[in-house]
Amino acid sequence: MRETRKRWIVGALLLLLGASGAEAQRQATIGGRIVDENGVKLAGVVVTVTSPVESRSDTSNKKGRFRLIVMDATEDFIMRLEKEGYQTIERRVVVGVGKDVNESITMVVAGRASVEELEQSNQAATAYNEGATAFNAGDFAAARTHFEQALSVAPDPEVSLASQRVLTLVYFQLQEWGLAAASAEKVVLAEPDNQAALTVGFDSASRLAQHEQAKAFLDRLIVAQPEGAATAVRVFNYGVAENRAGNKAEALRRFEQAVSIDPTLTAAYSGLAMMHLEAEEYDRALAVAERLLSIDAENAEALRIRYEAFKRKGDEANMQAALDQLQSADPEQIVSNFYQTGILRFNEGNSQGAIEAFERVLAADPEYALAHYQLGRAFLSAGDMARAKTELEKFVEMAPEDPEVPTAKEMLQYLE
Repeated sequence: MRETRKRWIVGALLLLLGASGAEAQRQATIGGRIVDENGVKLAGVVVTVTSPVESRSDTSNKKGRFRLIVMDATEDFIMRLEKEGYQTIERRVVVGVGKDVNESITMVVAGRASVEELEQSNQAATAYNEGATAFNAGDFAAARTHFEQALSVAPDPEVSLASQRVLTLVYFQLQEWGLAAASAEKVVLAEPDNQAALTVGFDSASRLAQHEQAKAFLDRLIVAQPEGAATAVRVFNYGVAENRAGNKAEALRRFEQAVSIDPTLTAAYSGLAMMHLEAEEYDRALAVAERLLSIDAENAEALRIRYEAFKRKGDEANMQAALDQLQSADPEQIVSNFYQTGILRFNEGNSQGAIEAFERVLAADPEYALAHYQLGRAFLSAGDMARAKTELEKFVEMAPEDPEVPTAKEMLQYLE
């Protein structure tokens, strides 16, 4: 401290003896107090200020104070603080003529976070906690603001990653599919097995019809979660999308993959069986249908596919047995299926096939008035006037307000 005072005295004498008035007017003082992160005053800190035209140094005293006189305050200065065992600080100082600077500076032990980083961490923690509160309250717009703020200021990679994780969910809740998928990518880059991020990424990419991106998420999800109904459903849904896009081989592979992940996923069996049926691979369709029936003995879709497979194969005996079982399990399915079949056969000019289909409808549901109308038309087309008349009269009697009644009455007049 005595040496510092000597420098001040010498500096003052020089000013009195040799400095001009103009030079004195350019002077200023840079001083302040230095403490550690606990507020304890730090002695022995070497403080150096440097400008393009001069350099001054001082060492903090036991009260942590330092003081420097600069000769040309019109210049900008870089101040550097150094002490063994502490992080070196370097910052710009703007003085200004006649404007003394009084700094309060905190130095941090080497290896710890800097003061700026600690402040940013506190800001990030506050923003994260506010975001969590908003998220739990269902206010996803506010949660987005807070988590984005936390992400922008968090110096800690763990805090950044935690914010990114929740932001992924927030974007998904806000239906910001592109942002959700992009955020999920960032999370997965750090945590390849993060199932929540992989799931959100797949669902978001699927909604955007980004098939390649969805596929990448899905394949990683299968590795991260090789078992479970949720994964199997997503694999099946991807297969459905691929089937609609005409990618039959990929759809078939995904349906098979879905049942291997979850052997109880009935929808995947149905998809597989239907694809085999459409490809005229009837034995394969029957095999898959039987697997489905072993899980759910009255599954109407499996029974319908089995009936269709036997029918297309021309296996009359098994077809009839399958039809009886289907009708017993799901009479409504029989009505819908055979009504549409009857319409198709009639439009093809196959009157006998139409008659068989509509009779099957009425066997399952005798109150289906329109089936009487369609059966009357089929008999009329087949030349059986008496039975046509009987069915048309039943239709008019059962549904007198139906829009087809005037047409039925015209046909009855013809049959008189």
